[in-house]
Amino acid sequence: MEYRGLTLKNLRVKAIAMKKSVDEIAFEIKSGELSRVKEYRKNKKDLARILTVIKEKELGIEREVKVKETKTETKTETKKEVKKEVKKMKETKVKTKTKKSEKK
Repeated sequence: MEYRGLTLKNLRVKAIAMKKSVDEIAFEIKSGELSRVKEYRKNKKDLARILTVIKEKELGIEREVKVKETKTETKTETKKEVKKEVKKMKETKVKTKTKKSEKK
């Protein structure tokens, strides 16, 4: 989620709500009731992002946002590239085999 477009007041409200959520999930995990570790980690990271944006706004820091490729996008692209390479290799093998059989 993009937090930089929100007002300082909205960010503080979100930070408080996120902190409560993180605390509740942490308590449930430690007491053995629940094992939502992924959600806990995600919420902690989101809370850190919100707090960072709040601090930047308080200090008057303007920051350019760089869009990063996610791992899943990279993996998908890599899988597609690998499939293309394998297909090319198979095609060249078939061409080579047909050329060899023609020579015999």
